[in-house]
Amino acid sequence: GLEAHLARGVDALVHVWDKESAANLDALRRVAASTTPLIIVDHWERGLSADFIHTDHVRGMRLAVEHLLAQGCRRLMHVRASPGLWGADLRHETFVSAARERGLAPGAILSVVGRYDAKTTRAALERHFRDGGARPDGLVASADMTAQAARDYFAGRGITVPSGLKLVAWGTDYTALTARAHTAVVDEHPARMAQAVAERVVARLAGEGPLPRAVVTGVTLVG
Repeated sequence: GLEAHLARGVDALVHVWDKESAANLDALRRVAASTTPLIIVDHWERGLSADFIHTDHVRGMRLAVEHLLAQGCRRLMHVRASPGLWGADLRHETFVSAARERGLAPGAILSVVGRYDAKTTRAALERHFRDGGARPDGLVASADMTAQAARDYFAGRGITVPSGLKLVAWGTDYTALTARAHTAVVDEHPARMAQAVAERVVARLAGEGPLPRAVVTGVTLVG
């Protein structure tokens, strides 16, 4: 799809990053080296000459950790997305560092890789407990779907929200959470990100250079 757009000719290119986007790097480097404005959404790539617009992963994760600790949690788990994704890696690094700064021991800072879907989340949690992993009392999930999957999995083990587990979901699609009660959400404000993208595209088409290189949009913890 990216190659087809480039073949037809575009005035500017906005690329929303996902777990498959690394395969597009060669094409994106060609765009970055051309006169076509390139705006990358939800990612930052070293050495790529482009504008980057992404959510504040560090603040969002710190808000999530602080919320769980304020609820009395002392064993935190991060159901994280795929390693190698810049945003996913940054969230996880912040999760670990924020928990350590608040005095949690390494054994109380848990993580499993759940990608962004229910199937891999359940499989990751099953492996964690099969291998003798500790039970968390607070959990940050990488997306609404993984939050719901984790909630369902723990409920099947008799651990319910909020009495046995405090839960924070990362994302804004509340409809993906069939059980919304007692679930805090890191809201990324996609409308703000879309506005920032639109403003940057218009500015670049009007002749502004590629600087500033990054726009970080805010987050809010809801619930």
